[in-house]
Amino acid sequence: MGKPKIGVSIYSYGADIRRRRMSVKDAISHAASLGVDGIELVDKQHIPNYPYPSVYDLQDLRDYIESFGMVVSCYSTYVDRAVRSDREATREEMLKTICDQIGAARVLGARVIRPTILLSSRLSHDYEGFKAHAEEVADIIRVSLPYVKRYGLKWGTEVHAPMPPEVLCDMVKRINDKDAGLVPDFSVWAVRQQLATHIAGRSPLQSLRDIMPYAVHVHAKAHAFDGDGEEVNTPYRELLAIIKESGYDGYISAEFEGWWEGKDFDSRKIVEIHVNLLKKYL
Repeated sequence: MGKPKIGVSIYSYGADIRRRRMSVKDAISHAASLGVDGIELVDKQHIPNYPYPSVYDLQDLRDYIESFGMVVSCYSTYVDRAVRSDREATREEMLKTICDQIGAARVLGARVIRPTILLSSRLSHDYEGFKAHAEEVADIIRVSLPYVKRYGLKWGTEVHAPMPPEVLCDMVKRINDKDAGLVPDFSVWAVRQQLATHIAGRSPLQSLRDIMPYAVHVHAKAHAFDGDGEEVNTPYRELLAIIKESGYDGYISAEFEGWWEGKDFDSRKIVEIHVNLLKKYL
């Protein structure tokens, strides 16, 4: 196995995209100028005419990314339960949404699709609630896997704070399929909370070692950098050392979330700092 490949999530440019100072294509071209290998797209934020994009829209975006010698490393999607005002989406409705998303991922040429299925309102946000949620997700993954395999994709379930990492690790072990893996997000190992909406997982580093054999993609989450370009909330040096030692050779997406609560940033500068941090430790 080789070394991890560096990518950028276009989510990182949220401060400029939401203020219409940059387009999605502007962000892609800037990421390319930093010499990265992959681009991660988020459905609602970056796909033209979502949730009903045309094949032309998707192919045009793919062609633009590939014109820089990059690939769509991951297509991150959300399976919305709130499709109606009177009830949550049914299992069948969620599966239909996922099938549409898998088809879009195929046209984009994505390596990995990361569907996030949000916790049902009937479940508590505690350990037992998360375990019940993992059972529901596992059922949906098993039904969706034949479609995932048909298009040469991998399904990545995100391991994101506050979900207990061991619950999702146990889930993929039980599914026991090489095309169903995990997407560790650095929020799980953050040690300080930067924003009101930012959850610092404070999990032990060993849990990342346990996850890496099942990792199909990685989110290098960041919220703030100091004057030396270090992320101030998360032990990047240690996390990236574990990833390298694991032999993982997939993509790591720089994913900056510091803009989320409305603070303005120079996205180009932030993403350059973030990519340089990844290069420093990889």
